[in-house]
Amino acid sequence: MKSKYLFFIKSHSLIIPFRLRLASKTSRDIEKLRDGYRPAAKRGAILFFVLSEMSLINTMYQYSLTSYLDVFEFSLRKSIPDANLERRLKNIMSTLTLNVYNYGCTGIFEKHKLLFSFDITIKLEQDRGNLTQDELDFFIKGNLSLEKSKRKKPFSWIHDSTWEDCVRLSRDYSQFNTLLDDIEHNESAWKKV
Repeated sequence: MKSKYLFFIKSHSLIIPFRLRLASKTSRDIEKLRDGYRPAAKRGAILFFVLSEMSLINTMYQYSLTSYLDVFEFSLRKSIPDANLERRLKNIMSTLTLNVYNYGCTGIFEKHKLLFSFDITIKLEQDRGNLTQDELDFFIKGNLSLEKSKRKKPFSWIHDSTWEDCVRLSRDYSQFNTLLDDIEHNESAWKKV
């Protein structure tokens, strides 16, 4: 009896370290796989906060986390499966974005749907790094500087604030560095705009 007990202990002393290494490897594999889905979770968080911010437009627009999680889980189930993680993430995120948009639009007034779409777009572009807060502020508010530019507006039909916005655009954003010259050399085209 004693020899059977010793055999049992010896055999388990060899199995336990093997199982611990296997469990450790499995744990690392699960962690790596879970980390791969973080972009989808981040997209979900962004979309939830866009929904939550709609209450600033109208207090009637209230969305619970529980109901949002139902939309999230539904999107996971309905997104097209793919063995490639990158394509799977793209499928999940596009399905989730569409479902959250549809979910949000069912509970808001028609006049606020464009604003909801704009807010989703802004937040997603900021997340991608395609839009800075400074650019968004300028888009919404225009040039707030009290200092007038040294370059005078070429045509009287251009409002002073519009010209100051154009000057700042050409100065601060490289893709608009020829804007002032374009306006001065193409009066008729810009007057239509």
